Amino acid sequence: LQQTAIGLRLEIQNALAQLSGVLPIAAATASAFAGAASRETAQSLGLRYVLQGNIRAIGRQVRLMLELYNHRRGGVSWSQAYDGSLDDGFEFLDQMMIRIVRALDVKVLSGEQARIWHKSFSDLKGIRVQYKGMREFFKMSKECMRTARESFESLHDMHPDVSIGATWSTLCHWFDLQRGWADDRQATAAAAVRWANIAIAMEDADGQAHTALCHVHLMKREYEMTEKIGEQAISVRPSCANANGFYAHCRYFCGSLEKAIYHARLAIRFSPAYPPMFAAVLAGALHANGDQETAIAVAKEGQRI
Repeated sequence: LQQTAIGLRLEIQNALAQLSGVLPIAAATASAFAGAASRETAQSLGLRYVLQGNIRAIGRQVRLMLELYNHRRGGVSWSQAYDGSLDDGFEFLDQMMIRIVRALDVKVLSGEQARIWHKSFSDLKGIRVQYKGMREFFKMSKECMRTARESFESLHDMHPDVSIGATWSTLCHWFDLQRGWADDRQATAAAAVRWANIAIAMEDADGQAHTALCHVHLMKREYEMTEKIGEQAISVRPSCANANGFYAHCRYFCGSLEKAIYHARLAIRFSPAYPPMFAAVLAGALHANGDQETAIAVAKEGQRI
């Protein structure tokens, strides 16, 4: 059940990252505050809203309880219980996310809301395979990444019309490249590109494969494609810390310093517990752009992290 709860949280955050009218905190930062009191989390991160919930199961039936706290005004702004069956796939999750978006009164661009919801799985096996892959992925080791990749490739074989399997397969290959876990870097890069192209061609693509593909093109020094795919990633995930952070990284190496600075700052804004890479990109871009004083301050902050 804990595995299901983690998967549900990641899906909600993924959906919110694709909306241009909301500024969600990145998944890694949210994970760092898992189990903390709502007020403590809001004060530490400077948040107005905190969404908390719990999930309970009796047999095959699931009840999800959510509460949205407004820490500027005080009190609960919205609460809702969702009942569903583990056999119903993501149908009840889709409805839950729609209600959350409405509760937050997010300003959605025409057609955007329809685009961000995943197609539903209709079988329990698919859900189990997805969440097993996610669990292994976030352990962040070479062996666990291999296990996660196998799960996501199996998921794609089971549901070739849904982008989730191809997207997470892309991310697995991408992290193998980043962390130095690839036994054959050229083959791993080719696999990342292949899976990314499968994912981004699908109607329910969520932009994560775009971000990985953008970075792979940068590693191959294919700068024109780097900028093209990076812009697509940002258009799909305007409020995603990683999409903005890696796009800033790519823009820095492509020589677009103003855009690198802008998106690095966005990435840090979306992820207060940001990785040192974001500070390094921002400091490098500021330095190259002639703002030495600010670059030094940012670099020192990055070292502190």
